[in-house]
Amino acid sequence: MSILDRYVNGWISDEKLYSFLKSLSNIEIGGDRLYDGTGTHFMQNPKEFHDLLQFLVKAKFDFDMKIDRILEFGWSTGLSHTILYKVLRPMESVAIDLIEPSGMNTGTFLANLRFKNLTLIANDSTSNYTKEKLSKLGPFDFIFLDGGHDYETVKSDFLTAKQNASDRSVIALHDIYAEQPCEVKRFWEEIKSSKKFKTIEFCDYEETIKYGIGLVSIGSDDVFSQSDDQGYLCKN
Repeated sequence: MSILDRYVNGWISDEKLYSFLKSLSNIEIGGDRLYDGTGTHFMQNPKEFHDLLQFLVKAKFDFDMKIDRILEFGWSTGLSHTILYKVLRPMESVAIDLIEPSGMNTGTFLANLRFKNLTLIANDSTSNYTKEKLSKLGPFDFIFLDGGHDYETVKSDFLTAKQNASDRSVIALHDIYAEQPCEVKRFWEEIKSSKKFKTIEFCDYEETIKYGIGLVSIGSDDVFSQSDDQGYLCKN
């Protein structure tokens, strides 16, 4: 049984999960690894991703939030998707990305295609083809946006995600505090200032290179009430 299975079953601590995620990430973003150019590292801040997983597990098991279908914009080598899949245990998952071999570890890529009920759409997330496919594969209960980081793509992906979200779902945006040329922060500020959604932020402010993950409630405001107890930054 994997460390992720043990975490979901309550057999290991949050600290153990955090240490596991740190072992996958590079030092520059809060992990323990040195960047070695092999393309096998976890491209997430371990503290932020730990807090996201903790939140979602609590939402699923304590708030009865259904997470049967998950969608990810931005597959890369699939490591984030595999961790989400093993923790959330969905019936189906879908990922979208323009698959390019440069900078990619093919062994990691192939390994993360295995042992999942997965549909991988190797196409532009903003294309009509992709949007038509998603309309047939959804709706989705958890959606993770970590694909194109220019403003127009992030906005398009969010609108596509919202259109294909279930009635009580959560949309996550990665890189809400990343610096230019990434423009996710700009769009995230627009989401918050619109006052249309309840949001939560996970950010490791101690790290020099900041990423940040923002959650948006799509009909799941009751799930977001847990933020007060856990100490997450929650805004209406």
